[in-house]
Amino acid sequence: MRDPKTNSRWSLRNRQTRLLLYLAVLLGVIAWKFVPRPWHPTLTLETKHHTIYSTATRAQTDDVAAALNQLYTAYSNRFAPLPGFQTNHARMQIKLIKDRAELRKINPGLGWAEAFYSKPYCRAYYSAEEINPYHWMLHESVHQLNEEVAHLRLEKWLSGGWPNT
Repeated sequence: MRDPKTNSRWSLRNRQTRLLLYLAVLLGVIAWKFVPRPWHPTLTLETKHHTIYSTATRAQTDDVAAALNQLYTAYSNRFAPLPGFQTNHARMQIKLIKDRAELRKINPGLGWAEAFYSKPYCRAYYSAEEINPYHWMLHESVHQLNEEVAHLRLEKWLSGGWPNT
């Protein structure tokens, strides 16, 4: 006669249960390490070309807005003649994070990157300890301008190593 416990099609043996538990723990660690955390801006600033969601101070956010507007003007002056360039486009969206620690906290598993552009958001932190505290944002904003304003299709090595999305 068979044991009633082994008769059931869905019964798990100790080894199978243990393996499923290990898999659940592994998936939990992966999620903890790589899944982005929620982020809630404390300030929203709209300029002519950008909407900036920020946890930085108002003064820091204003500085970034001024720098982004200067970059936009310089970019437009240089690349407006391109066939794909749009002068009438939606506001570009920016997530300005107050510091590097917060950027790392909400984007675990970011690796070496200090900022990144993933359509529709350009994400970077305000680096108060540096001479140019928004250089990461300006760099990523160029990728955003290439994608959303000039509609350039650049080679992977020209787009920061990431294919255009």
